[in-house]
Amino acid sequence: MNYESVASTVKSAAGTVMEQVGSLVGNESLTTQGIETKTQANAEYEAAQAKARSQTAELETEAKRTADKLQNPSQFNGNLQATTGAVKETIGHAVGNANLAQAGSQQRAEGNAEYQAARAQAVAEGVVEKTSGVVRETAGKLTGNEVREAVGKADRTEGDAKIQLNK
Repeated sequence: MNYESVASTVKSAAGTVMEQVGSLVGNESLTTQGIETKTQANAEYEAAQAKARSQTAELETEAKRTADKLQNPSQFNGNLQATTGAVKETIGHAVGNANLAQAGSQQRAEGNAEYQAARAQAVAEGVVEKTSGVVRETAGKLTGNEVREAVGKADRTEGDAKIQLNK
C-alpha cells in the first residue's frame, strides 16, 4: 500500500467518525461533512490504487524489456545505447546537470553490457558452428562424401570467423 492509499484510508476513517458523531449529537452539518470527507477519501483511494497499478505495469514492462535485451542482445543496439549514454553523460557534466549525467552513465553501462553480451553470444554460436563443421568434415572424410566434407569445412571456417570477429 502506497502513501496516498494510507492517507486516504485515514481520511475515510476520519470522515466516518465525523459522520457518526454528527449523527449521534444530531449535528446534520457534521454528518454531511463526514459523508463528503468519506466520498472524497474513497475517490482519492481509487486514484492512488490506479496510480499504483499504472506504476506496476510500467515496471513490469521495463522488466520484460530488460529480460528481452538479455535474451536477445544486439551489438548494434548496444553500441547505439552506449554512445547515446556517453553523449548524455558528457552534456550533463558540461551543463552541471547531475541527473542527466547519471542517466547517461547508466545508459552507457547498459549499452556496453548489451554489446558484450551480444559478442559473447556470437562467440558461442561460432563455437557451435565450428564444432558442427568439424564433425561434418570428419564424417565426410571418413565416408568419402566430398560434399559433406566441403559443407563441414565451410561451417568450420564460418564458426572460426565468428569467433575471431567477436573475441
